[in-house]
Amino acid sequence: MAGDDGLPGIDNSLKRVACETVEGNTYSPMGSLNRDYFVDSETTPACHWKGTAAYLTVRVNGEDNPDAA
Repeated sequence: MAGDDGLPGIDNSLKRVACETVEGNTYSPMGSLNRDYFVDSETTPACHWKGTAAYLTVRVNGEDNPDAA
């Protein structure tokens, strides 16, 4: 699945409604992601204003980009 911006795995119809950009970072609800392209990561950094964050590894064509999302 590719959004209208060409990025696989993001449902852009939900992005327009539900995503939020804070300090240049875009946050998407987990339900808007095609989980065929995302794998849970064990990385869980703490942020003073968001709390504990969760990262995902992006997997496309069998190649992983760890903690990219």
